[in-house]
Amino acid sequence: MRQTDDYLMRQIQTVTAMIARAAGLRLEGTPDEARAVLEEAYTLLLAGQTSLIRRLDPATAAALVGTPERILVLARLFEEESRLGDGHLRDRAIGLAREALKRDPDYTGPAAWLRELGEEI
Repeated sequence: MRQTDDYLMRQIQTVTAMIARAAGLRLEGTPDEARAVLEEAYTLLLAGQTSLIRRLDPATAAALVGTPERILVLARLFEEESRLGDGHLRDRAIGLAREALKRDPDYTGPAAWLRELGEEI
């Protein structure tokens, strides 16, 4: 595995753990803390592009984010944030997952996640 690939996988694993932590905080009734964790996750994944990515349509955002794995983790971030009251982000999350699937139909992560959400593939 190339060093860049290893870095990206560690980044994805870290952001995924942060999403799980935010979900736990949300379920514990501490939404402000959950939002703070999600903001840290966005910063780790997107660096200074967070506000830009949030304004873009799913196809454009996916093109900037890069790999299907990173696109899916961004979708999961949006979906968790939607559970904190920003309901419109769920549609964006689904759109991003569909973009990840388009980019790599052999990558099973987006399809499995969409099924978990009760969405058609």
